[in-house]
Amino acid sequence: MNYADILGIKTNFTKAGGSGPTVVLFHGSSPGACTEVSWGRNVDDIAEAGFTVYAFDQPGFGNTNHPEDFSLEFRINHAKAFLEAFDVQWPVLVGNSMGGYIAARIASEIDNTAGLVLVSTVPLAARAESEADSGEATHSQVLGAFEPGLENMRKLTSKTIFDPAKVTEDLVQLRHEMSSGERDEAQKQMRAARTGRRPDVEFKKLPTTLIVWGVQDGSVGMERAVSLCQQLPESQLHVFNNCGHWPQWEYPDAFNSLVSQFARRCRILARSQSEGFEYEPNG
Repeated sequence: MNYADILGIKTNFTKAGGSGPTVVLFHGSSPGACTEVSWGRNVDDIAEAGFTVYAFDQPGFGNTNHPEDFSLEFRINHAKAFLEAFDVQWPVLVGNSMGGYIAARIASEIDNTAGLVLVSTVPLAARAESEADSGEATHSQVLGAFEPGLENMRKLTSKTIFDPAKVTEDLVQLRHEMSSGERDEAQKQMRAARTGRRPDVEFKKLPTTLIVWGVQDGSVGMERAVSLCQQLPESQLHVFNNCGHWPQWEYPDAFNSLVSQFARRCRILARSQSEGFEYEPNG
């Protein structure tokens, strides 16, 4: 494991590759979420496609120490500080679930983001209540009531992943370990720190965006994905059928290829903007 001091927090991170454009991965907020669980099937393959890949455990998750401030805003500031600590320039930011919100907030607030990948992300802005809101509220209640335990984690993971055959014992055991003890206490602290609605992300400031979703995602419905795509003029939507909340885990080969191709195009566009030449897609 690698560690760095980020805002006074001993932060566990993974770096793979070394010389290519940078891709940064942000995990979500559910019990057991961390780099090893959320991105274990993605880091090496995306690095082998020619990228420098960073992924880190957010404060209170995985093998990163716990903060004094458990608010979402601190996690966003911590993520920005991580990018600054490693002098990350023109990255493609990839976020799953709440990690998508964090990635989008950062992309809207710093100028040198090459691209954004939103994977089954939570809502980025308030909107009128809908059937999707009802499903999301139910999901939040399930997470809020979660109690650590191997069988409880097996049930939760079966709601995260659509295909029962892909809910492996190794995954359940690892996610259980990453949700127990002090990590469970951190989850409770984070829930207690929530105060009202999250600030809206400024869509007009977001870079070219790839939206990835699972049709059978019971956490954040397909309605959200389509609406998000409609609101982001420089976006594309890729949908996996027979897939739940973690497309990156259920279909790693296709997901890794999709993100790598998108990141390569984003990097070319970013370079053209920074160096002042015009990019011709077929050139």
